[in-house]
Amino acid sequence: MSSTMTLPLWIVVVLAALAIIAVLDRLLVPSVRWALRRRANRAIDKMNTRLSMQIQPFKLTKRQVLIDQLVYDPEVLYAVEQYAKDNKVPREVAVENFCVGPGKNVLEAGEFLVELRFPARPAHSGSHYRRFIPRNEMDIAVVGVGSSVVLGADRATVTAARIALGAVAPTPLLVDEAAEALIGKPISDQTIAQAAAAAQAAARPISDMRGTIEQRRHLTGVLTRRTLQGAIARARGERVNHA
Repeated sequence: MSSTMTLPLWIVVVLAALAIIAVLDRLLVPSVRWALRRRANRAIDKMNTRLSMQIQPFKLTKRQVLIDQLVYDPEVLYAVEQYAKDNKVPREVAVENFCVGPGKNVLEAGEFLVELRFPARPAHSGSHYRRFIPRNEMDIAVVGVGSSVVLGADRATVTAARIALGAVAPTPLLVDEAAEALIGKPISDQTIAQAAAAAQAAARPISDMRGTIEQRRHLTGVLTRRTLQGAIARARGERVNHA
């Protein structure tokens, strides 16, 4: 014999929602899955107080639970932060001070990099990066230069600047002298050339199979000029190619 069982509409809606959550649980990134799964399990717990037949919560293996708790659980993250504060563990390092030599950084035994913090970009600011590589198949820069500028309200004067060089010294270089050649001065080919010359003077390249000292120093000046021009154009709201 068979009989028909009638379910209240709210149960049908909840079951449909849980089915959707189960599908999304497989599609979403881990952090979103963790939050979604916790909310769903709380809803199931509340529902089970009104049902005679219990609905099983979303289950994970012990290993998955441990990974999720360590990485995404707010209580675990809070405990880690408190432990770090109590033991004076955390420290912030400026990006220009992170690398201390070829293949070396400031991390000590037991330390690991937790996050990178990028300040919000101010108005009338722009940045641009370019590099020279031997060929497209070999993704190793002979020289790399990144420039960032902030312009005044008139968009004709540089109020702040940072110029960084890569592959021309044992560590990446933040060249303050190049920035000082720009700050407080009207934008012109002359001031950009002065900044490029300061960047060239700061470079300490070597000769190897990818390029000579002379070539790298020359490229440092060329790329500094081009990245500054691109950063200034972006700060003025102009579109600049990534190339």
